Amino acid sequence: MTIIRWLAIFLVLGSSFGFASDKKAKAGGSPSGAPDDRVAFHGTIVTFEKSARMFTLKGKKEMNVYVISDSTKIMKGPAQGSLDDLAAGVYVRGAARPRAADGRFDALTLKIELKTGPVRVEKAERAENKPMPEASP
Repeated sequence: MTIIRWLAIFLVLGSSFGFASDKKAKAGGSPSGAPDDRVAFHGTIVTFEKSARMFTLKGKKEMNVYVISDSTKIMKGPAQGSLDDLAAGVYVRGAARPRAADGRFDALTLKIELKTGPVRVEKAERAENKPMPEASP
């Protein structure tokens, strides 16, 4: 009879500890247990307003506005970046937190990259730069 009692106690205590750890793990992605609502972003800046400290990226469905605060960490390669490094046409990536009130995003981190796309060469340019075939003897 004692073995059955011990098994019952073990199952009751073990299951209650298991559920408690599951609830903590599901509460959020951060170690503190708070929900982590950060979103990643990347793209080429469409518009940039230095005085308003905000820039716009084209999203999948609409334009997204990101606000840069004093706590935003701006990096340009391995060095510290600044607002002077931002302009329309610059490729950026980072993390942001959505604002509930106005639909904008607060930029938490901002990494400025020197990403260049493939260079498109028109047919006429290719024909001009193409070496002439040599005559065979």
